[in-house]
Amino acid sequence: MTRSIYLLLPLAIAANAAAGQGTAPPNRLDMFVGTWHASGSMAAARGKPPQHLQGTNVCQWSGATHLFLVCDGVFRVEGTRGEEHQLSVYAYDPATGRYRFANLSGGEVGTPELSLSGNTWTYSGSFTDQQGKTHWYRTLNIFDSPDRYRYEIQNSDDGQRWTTSGSGESRRQ
Repeated sequence: MTRSIYLLLPLAIAANAAAGQGTAPPNRLDMFVGTWHASGSMAAARGKPPQHLQGTNVCQWSGATHLFLVCDGVFRVEGTRGEEHQLSVYAYDPATGRYRFANLSGGEVGTPELSLSGNTWTYSGSFTDQQGKTHWYRTLNIFDSPDRYRYEIQNSDDGQRWTTSGSGESRRQ
């Protein structure tokens, strides 16, 4: 019994510290839980028509504690062979109110910044090309309802003016 009290003591101290700082924003990742069917298009190589895509993404909590949201996606891009697979993991840090995101797809790992404003999730980042020029990218997931969101894939050469290179929608089934 004494050992249990010692194990609970750090939790009580942390809870009191959090209470002194106000309450943490709620974890809103539950917006993604479920099976989603997506369709849309993406810009292809210059001078070619856009490529259409369709897919399914299944998102569920990794355990009862709701620490990680894991999404298993399968999609097909028009004009390519076979299916593309991706695994995404979301996490929320209540101490900072920040979201984290990692995506594995085709042997590549992506870790864009993830933020939420109202009902719009923004995945954003930048990279520097071989000529030393910085390019920015972002994807917006705009929830129109609990069971539907629109997405827009955008690029920028200055981080201020954005060009949409892909868009579509995803519906929860």
